[in-house]
Amino acid sequence: MRKPQFKAKDICDAAGGEFFSGSPETVAAGVSVDTRTIGRGEAFFALCGPNHDGHDHMRAAAESGARIIVAQKGCRREQLPSDTCVILVDDTLDAMCSLAGRHRKRLGGKVIAITGSCGKSTVKEMTGAILAEAGECTLAPASYNNRIGVSLTLLGASVDDDFVILELGANRGGEIDELARFARPDIGCITCIGECHLEGFGSLEGVREAKAEIIPHITRDGLLVLNGDDPGCCALVDRFEGEVKTYGVSEDVDVGVKELKSGAKGELFGIEDVVFHLPLTGRHNVLNAAAAVCIARHAGATFHQALQALCRVRPPQLRWEERSIGGVDFVLDCYNSNPTAMRAACEAFTRIDAGGRRIIVCGDMLELGAYAARLHENTGRMIARRGIDMLIAVGDNAEHTVRGWRSASSKPQNALSLPDKDKVWLFLYRLAGPGDVVMVKGSNKMRMEEIVDSIDEYVAGLEQEAA
Repeated sequence: MRKPQFKAKDICDAAGGEFFSGSPETVAAGVSVDTRTIGRGEAFFALCGPNHDGHDHMRAAAESGARIIVAQKGCRREQLPSDTCVILVDDTLDAMCSLAGRHRKRLGGKVIAITGSCGKSTVKEMTGAILAEAGECTLAPASYNNRIGVSLTLLGASVDDDFVILELGANRGGEIDELARFARPDIGCITCIGECHLEGFGSLEGVREAKAEIIPHITRDGLLVLNGDDPGCCALVDRFEGEVKTYGVSEDVDVGVKELKSGAKGELFGIEDVVFHLPLTGRHNVLNAAAAVCIARHAGATFHQALQALCRVRPPQLRWEERSIGGVDFVLDCYNSNPTAMRAACEAFTRIDAGGRRIIVCGDMLELGAYAARLHENTGRMIARRGIDMLIAVGDNAEHTVRGWRSASSKPQNALSLPDKDKVWLFLYRLAGPGDVVMVKGSNKMRMEEIVDSIDEYVAGLEQEAA
C-alpha cells in the first residue's frame, strides 16, 4: 500500500508552525515518532513524554532518512539537524493531531471509530478481519487508542483505502471528544458502558457521558452502532440525529443475535438466516462479533465475507490466551480488567470443559477510585456465585475480593489473598494439578501474565534437567 504524502508547507499550515530550515515544497511519505522503526523519506515528529524526549533523537531520525523534522520551538538549536527540513511548532503532539485531522478530510473511504468500556479492541479486530475481505483496510495497531495512536493510524491511512478502523480510549472526560473531533467517523460504535476508570470519570453516568462524546462527531449521514443489551448504551439511542442500529440478544434490537451452541471450540450463533462459527468463548464475544457484523454490513461487506472472516478470527494477545503447562490449562485474560469485563470473563470461564477444578487468580482492577473496595468485594461475591472452586486474589484490594467471596461461598476457606504477586506463581504451581483450569485476570499494569510465565519457565527448567 502506498504511504500517504505530506508537503512541508501543509504540515506547517496545519500546525501553525514556522520553518527553521529546508524548503516548503519538501515532501515526506509517511509519519513516524520512533527512530527505531522510521522509514526513509518519512516525517519525524519529536514528541515529548514523561520518560522521553524525541528532540534527543532528531539527528538519528535525519540519519535514518527522515525528510522532515517537526520540533518544538523551545528545543535547543544545537539539537536540530542542519541538512534536513525542520518545522518548529508550539507542541509537536498538537501538531500531529492537527495534521491527522487535515489528512482525515482527504480520505475517501469509510472511517470507523469504536469505543466502549469493554470489547473495543476485539470488535476492532473482528471488524478489520471482515472488511479486509471487502477492500483495502487500515486497522489501528494494538491499543493505538490515544492521541498518539489515533493520529498515527489516520496518518498511516492511504487516500485509496476503502476503510480505516480506529479505536478510541479514555480514562477521563473530554478525551474521546478530542479524538472524535479530528477522526470524524462515518460509523461510530459504543460496545458497552461499564464500571471502568471511575477514578477519572467519577461515576457510571460519567462513563456513559464520556463514551457519548463520540456521537456529535459522527458524520451527518453516518451511523451510530449501540449494544442493545446494555442499558447505558440504550440511553444514548436518541442522542444521534442520523441512523442508529442496535445489536444484541434482546427482542427489540435491529440486529438480533440468536445463540445456538456454546462449547470449548467456540460459539455458534445466528444473525438473520446466517449461522456463524466463532472460535472464541463467551457470550460477550458473540456480542462483539455481532457489533462487527453490524458495522461491516453497513460499510459494504457481505454476510459471506463476515462468515469467512469470523471463523478464522483470533483474540488479541493476552485476551483469552490459552496455554497448557504440565497438564494444567491456563487462560490469560490480562490485558485489562474492570467489573464488567470480569463478569463477562467469568461467564465464559464457566463454559470451558474442566476435568478438575476451576481456579481464578484475580488481580486488582485499577483506576476505580473511591469505588474500589466495594467493587472488588462485589466481584469476589460474583465469582463465588458462579460456582468457581477456588479464588486467589492478588494486589492491594485482594482482601476486599476475598471478603466478597466468603460472604457468598459455601466454601469460604477456598479463597485467599496474596498481595505480593511475585509469591503467587510457586503457590499456584503447587496447588494446580492435571485437569485443573486456571483463569488469570487483572488490569494490565498488574502484569498478571508474569505468574504464568514464571510457572512455564520453572516447568521448562525441570524438564530440561530431567532430560
